[in-house]
Amino acid sequence: VVTGHIEYETPEMTSDEVTANWTTTTGFIVNIPVSKVWEDDSNKLGQRPTKVVFKLHGSDGSEYTKEVAKPGTAGSSTTQDQSDANKWNDIFTNLPKYDSNNQEIKYTLTEINGNLTYYDAVLDSTGRIVTNTNKYGKVTVHYYIMNTDGTTTTTRVPDINGTEIPDVVIEGKEGEEYHTTWANNVNEKYELVTSKLPTNATGTIEKYNEEKPQEVIYYYR
Repeated sequence: VVTGHIEYETPEMTSDEVTANWTTTTGFIVNIPVSKVWEDDSNKLGQRPTKVVFKLHGSDGSEYTKEVAKPGTAGSSTTQDQSDANKWNDIFTNLPKYDSNNQEIKYTLTEINGNLTYYDAVLDSTGRIVTNTNKYGKVTVHYYIMNTDGTTTTTRVPDINGTEIPDVVIEGKEGEEYHTTWANNVNEKYELVTSKLPTNATGTIEKYNEEKPQEVIYYYR
């Protein structure tokens, strides 16, 4: 009679070049490909970070993290998707398939997105693709001079020291509320035109559109 025992070795977290586009298994090991998709007009506003962190949570309590970086970053295993320039691919390799009770481990993907202030993140139905959509918006508040005949200008009203009062820019995400107010340090020669207060002094931030900026204007004369 031959007796013995089986030793299980915990797999190391290694990163190989992505070559698979589906979950692959070999014996007691599983490889899980993941993807990052950017919906931000090819980073038109320059707000896309150069890296994000993905985390896999195993049903056995295990956790594995991977830095998914801009393709071409030195030391990174992330690759550019061949059909989508805004998609980054990577893979978690050599993960245990079963727990200590011989139950198959279920892995759940999340993203640590501390640098994605103006992005929303959505995990797709496969549980392996995270799409980040840029929701950036901004409201610019102007303090302009109105002529005595009622015509408006884009000349900034001066403050008590004679210096033009600068615009106020409110940044946020699409759908967030904003609140504005008139300037309190206006030069004594000018008064707020209360009959022409902006109807959009408060409202909801819209997605940024450079061709149609969201503006609030207070007039003084």
